[in-house]
Amino acid sequence: MVIETSSVSPLIRARVAFTSGRLACRQGDDRTAARRGAESLRLAREASAPEDEARALDLLGLAAHDGHEFSQAIAHYRKAIDLRCVLGNQWAVAVSLNNLGLVHFECADYDEATACFTAALETATQSGTDLIPAYENLAEVEAVRGDILRAAGHARRGLALAEASSDRHSVAGARRMLGVIVRLQGTLDEAESLTQAALDAFLTLDSPTSAGDARRDLGDVYMQRGEIGPAQEAYSAALEAHQQAGYLRGMVEAQSRLALLSAARGATTPALSQAREVIAPLLALLEKRGATFRRNLIEAVEAAGLALAASAPDQAAQWLATATTERARLRLTRLPPWCEIIEAACSRAITPTTSLTLQAAARQILAAPAVTPRRGGDRGGCRGERPLAPTAGESRIRIRARSASG
Repeated sequence: MVIETSSVSPLIRARVAFTSGRLACRQGDDRTAARRGAESLRLAREASAPEDEARALDLLGLAAHDGHEFSQAIAHYRKAIDLRCVLGNQWAVAVSLNNLGLVHFECADYDEATACFTAALETATQSGTDLIPAYENLAEVEAVRGDILRAAGHARRGLALAEASSDRHSVAGARRMLGVIVRLQGTLDEAESLTQAALDAFLTLDSPTSAGDARRDLGDVYMQRGEIGPAQEAYSAALEAHQQAGYLRGMVEAQSRLALLSAARGATTPALSQAREVIAPLLALLEKRGATFRRNLIEAVEAAGLALAASAPDQAAQWLATATTERARLRLTRLPPWCEIIEAACSRAITPTTSLTLQAAARQILAAPAVTPRRGGDRGGCRGERPLAPTAGESRIRIRARSASG
């Protein structure tokens, strides 16, 4: 028997649209998720169902975030938070605050991200629960800003709660984050052990983007030890995993490290090529949507500057100075294993007479002529140089709590 859609209540249709959109979001189909989310929102309003309206707004926020529509994601999450505050659903408010913080983090709005993650923890506590991902996210914010002790406190608290919860994915994520922090503290054996355990768990759980992040983190451990070959292999494996999943942020993080590694080895041509692979999609995002993964764009500008430090010192100095200025503006610390290499190049560089915006520096790098390697000076490149274009695949948020409403 065929049932006419018009005979089904708007509330039921809103929930069907939401479920369909949530599935599309998890499959990486951002457009379908956004379309079904908008349908669910319209029907929820028609049915005067504010909780379903808030769920639809959250779905629209997820779809916009995964599609790199950052301003739209922020607007959707804020509306969901406002509705849920009125409804008194504190756990759902905490989840929305955490996800809003992720958008601000990826846009390098670290003060806003910290405020969101902190509020998420406080709100979850008021509801009688712990929001483990918010501890991991706070640890990452503190780490990129150089407060490693505070980062370690958040990471260890997150791991303790994850282990108490017995949720395998939460435990793996918390171990990976703690591995990052102890590496920054210089405890490389513990960092490798934690990160390898996280990688093994992610592979068992069939979580390719999380596994890609763990491989990238292992590369950082190897690089900090001076093990260039294993670092290159780990970064290349991370890049391949993220390319297969269509996760742009993971791609640019892995590729920017490959660019820095090539530059540090004196492999000028591949370093510049890899830096451009990062810059092209990030600059396009910035110019089209007004926001981008700014930290990764800074790293790619640094890689290009490091690559040309010997052959084009004036140009390299300008790019390195631009990155340094942007880091100071964002209070973004250079961290191991790259800080000493880049800062040494900065100290040798002649101070440029004119400064550039990050956007202008990125454009210059894309337009720079091909580099002719010096005799014996260009020592080969790295694997994994496919164009960094996002494709359909796994849902592309690093850490996302699930609300009780599904």
